Amino acid sequence: MKRKELYCENMEINEKTRVEELLNACGRMEEFFVQRGMYCKTCKGRVNCTLKKVAYYYGLLPLENWLEEVRGYYKKVCQKPKVVKSPSRE
Repeated sequence: MKRKELYCENMEINEKTRVEELLNACGRMEEFFVQRGMYCKTCKGRVNCTLKKVAYYYGLLPLENWLEEVRGYYKKVCQKPKVVKSPSRE
């Protein structure tokens, strides 16, 4: 589990990112697709289903806008904010 969390935080999302990788890295990404009525069964479990293919399937062009939407949701929901501790006073 710890390894998945580390992977989740360092994941780079681009047009070649596979939907399966995204779901494995952060299970809450499934909500993203469901909320938009776009979680197609053709993508689930298929290794070669990328965000680019999903964008073309649903007509979400320009592609960069779609990727920014995915990145924004991923950052908001999946990445934990870094906690900065103040130096201890002794």
